[in-house]
Amino acid sequence: MGRKRKNSADNWLPPRVSRGKSAFEFRPRSGGTVRLCSFNATPAQVWAAYEAYNSNRSNESLFEGLIERFFTSGDFMELASETQKDYRKYSQKVIAVFGKVNSDDIKPEHIRRYMDKRGSRVSHRHIKF
Repeated sequence: MGRKRKNSADNWLPPRVSRGKSAFEFRPRSGGTVRLCSFNATPAQVWAAYEAYNSNRSNESLFEGLIERFFTSGDFMELASETQKDYRKYSQKVIAVFGKVNSDDIKPEHIRRYMDKRGSRVSHRHIKF
């Protein structure tokens, strides 16, 4: 358990959440600051924002979380619409196999075994004659 808070009125706050300059802020162990909600929020709203942030963070360590993060990135948005559509379609097959696996646990031999069982096919649209 962490140390006692300097202001005992803030004991209701979630772990690693404190009052910032203009809002309640969460400070992850990895560093940085994340704004959760303004000071006029109720304790229930602060806890809800804290839990929502933490549920999103736990999803990022899974393979499907990484894929979703890519789909919301600027790099993905710069791709052509057909390419975006293809990536989303192809991701469904990979998510079905690796979606709930921690991304650090996926090794090259797992990918190789997946490709061997699935059979790697080239999209006919990309072949030039």
